[in-house]
Amino acid sequence: MRCPRCGEPVSQFAAGCAICGADLEAERAVAAPRRMPAVHAPRVGLPRDWWMLPVTALVALAFPLAGVLLAGFAARQRDLSGERGMRTAFLVVAAVAVAVLLIPALRFGVLRLLYGGG
Repeated sequence: MRCPRCGEPVSQFAAGCAICGADLEAERAVAAPRRMPAVHAPRVGLPRDWWMLPVTALVALAFPLAGVLLAGFAARQRDLSGERGMRTAFLVVAAVAVAVLLIPALRFGVLRLLYGGG
């Protein structure tokens, strides 16, 4: 930081300028309202553990009971960390796993479509 009166470098903690004697605290008080507040850009992008969602979906199709448990655990973790979008995605995976668990023909129909057993 520089002294506003003489332009000499001063410490950011200095109360006054050692060269010209300017009152730096008064200058800071005047300059404070003119400063713009820091604006932070919103964080956009995939979470660190984005890969958990497709892995959980595959587990839910192959092993529905394990998929329900894994998706429920992952949804709870996202709820605690505040990631609402990922939490909802895991809840959808859990719902699909419950449907596949209750209606086994869904699992075999999906696998038949995936592997072309038509």
